[in-house]
Amino acid sequence: MELQEKTIFSKDLPPVWEEDIILRENGENIRWNIVFTGKIPERVRLEIHLDAPKSRAIFSIACIGRGTMNTEMNITFLHDAAETYGRVIAKAALFDESRFILKGMLHVTERGKRADTHFLGSALLLSSAARGEIYPHLEIETNEVKASHGSSVGKLDERDMFYLGTRGIGRANAQAILL
Repeated sequence: MELQEKTIFSKDLPPVWEEDIILRENGENIRWNIVFTGKIPERVRLEIHLDAPKSRAIFSIACIGRGTMNTEMNITFLHDAAETYGRVIAKAALFDESRFILKGMLHVTERGKRADTHFLGSALLLSSAARGEIYPHLEIETNEVKASHGSSVGKLDERDMFYLGTRGIGRANAQAILL
């Protein structure tokens, strides 16, 4: 089945964004690219139901937090058919006093044999007041599955900043290069 691709910008979203996405057709294939910058929802809840065999869903999320932005995002992937494929890749760059909380649930039911699912979340803290929290969860009800997750929250490596500084690059430009 043909890929259905969609790009969503936060400026077009309400303060609370909730959506249930259900893939019901065999081989249905979606890819959503979500960009959070400027006006960002306070709460996001996305539930992706992979209810048909060989259905595929990929969600890529990029967030640039500034000021006092405070966002909590909950994403659930429910693999309820054989040979489904799901990916969540989320990256945040957090400035000032911004806060980003990401909770990801990858749930494979007993009907989800041979499912392949992965969650990766990372947050880069670019000020001492910025906060990032990432909580990946797996719930697996069958043996024949490939499931993985990862998360990281951290600051720019000061060694990299120092190296660029020794090459005559100012701190702001070095930060821009490393981002």
